[in-house]
Amino acid sequence: IVPSARYEAETDTIVENNDTIVVTGHVDYSPGPQYMMMFEEEKFDQFLDSYQRPQANRCEFFFSESLSDSFRINLINPKPEKEWLFIESNLRRDSITAWITDTIISNSDSLRFELKYQVLDSLNLLTTQTDTIELIYEAPKATKQRRKKNEIAVQPTISLSHNLNTSGHDIYRNITIEAPEPLLSFDTAMVKLYSIEDTVRTEIPISIERDSTSIRKYIIEHDWEPNSDYLLQVDSAAAHNIYGYPSKEIKQKFKTQKEDYYGKVIMTISNLQEPALVQLLSNDKEETVLQKIQILEDGKIEFPFLKPEKYRIRIIMDSNQNGKWDIGYLADHLQPERVIYYPKIIKVRSNFDHLADIQINYDETKIKKLIDEDLEKEEARKREKEKKKSEESE
Repeated sequence: IVPSARYEAETDTIVENNDTIVVTGHVDYSPGPQYMMMFEEEKFDQFLDSYQRPQANRCEFFFSESLSDSFRINLINPKPEKEWLFIESNLRRDSITAWITDTIISNSDSLRFELKYQVLDSLNLLTTQTDTIELIYEAPKATKQRRKKNEIAVQPTISLSHNLNTSGHDIYRNITIEAPEPLLSFDTAMVKLYSIEDTVRTEIPISIERDSTSIRKYIIEHDWEPNSDYLLQVDSAAAHNIYGYPSKEIKQKFKTQKEDYYGKVIMTISNLQEPALVQLLSNDKEETVLQKIQILEDGKIEFPFLKPEKYRIRIIMDSNQNGKWDIGYLADHLQPERVIYYPKIIKVRSNFDHLADIQINYDETKIKKLIDEDLEKEEARKREKEKKKSEESE
């Protein structure tokens, strides 16, 4: 891009009885505003960001980058005499939870660890970093209670949690069962699902799988009937955690949401010249991806089963079809993948199809500015109210 300026003369063509002509003009500057696609190149900068010991048997370590398989954690003090550790990581593998299975170790107020993980040295070569850290846990003071004569000690148990909305479970949502600690075993045959009609229970065949994102979560998949009654039953001792504690019984009745509660967005996309990823986002700062559709050409797409809320729509020009936005690389003169927002915030109503059209313009680059028609109407009402108030006071 080479900046330039050109003077444009403007001669007054209406001249009467005057031998002098005044010439005016203006300067045209080019190019006009140029909007650059901003990105930050990925740089591997690994370090231990923070760590904590929220429970006696639980230590957490947070890293700036994903860890490789070479990550090691060793207990320096106290010295373990047997297997003492169960490691849990998040999906990105930048957060590690160390579950301590040896009660002698977990009862120690202070634990000293040695962590080994890969970092880049000054020559951008991988090398092993060793950190030595100490974690302290102070147990809350428990109120002393005398045990009654001949009283039997109660065996510890664990409570499994679930994501059921008892008054209106979403018909597109699977059931999630989660344990507070990693499980040693889970007998899925002890998990039952029943449909209820006029107090008559009918068992439903279900599929239960471990969640790929967490070792403590299990997913129950089923095609729900709208506005219907169900019962989830998990027998006691269906699961045992890594400490051998059995799970409590779950008996939870719930009702699925009515079909006409949901709305739908139908979007027509035109002038698409490459593969794209269309994302339905939450209308907030986080812009959580709620649904996404991969498309290859012009046409209509649908986002069904939407709660009556406000949403945003983002389109990523996914040229390599990897299902995510890719950054640019300056050395290779590679721009980041283009991102386009539907210009309006979409308000979905129950039992209503919201129609939206967007024509992809590859020549135009806009600053992200979304229009919320409800907010604009509210601001217009406020301005009108202030105007009337001002006129009355005059």
